[in-house]
Amino acid sequence: DQYGTIYAIRQKGSSFGYQAAFRNRATLGGGGDGRAEGKVDGRNLSYVYTDRAGNRYLCTAVVAPDSQRIDETCRTKDGQVLTVGMVRS
Repeated sequence: DQYGTIYAIRQKGSSFGYQAAFRNRATLGGGGDGRAEGKVDGRNLSYVYTDRAGNRYLCTAVVAPDSQRIDETCRTKDGQVLTVGMVRS
């Protein structure tokens, strides 16, 4: 993604999750590493992302038809919206 994050994504049936690890720890004030757990419905994902500080974000995402990209939108508890584009490498 645009922050240099490495994602280990897994899916089993309708369950989806990932581990995220930032290559640049200075990104987002040094935070960001975390995990996501949620559900898959076709190309649509809905999940909760929890960073290493324990902050939780409600997220939705869409997988590109060729499965090479995931576009994610997450909302913080105070309503801030964060967007990330994950690209398969």
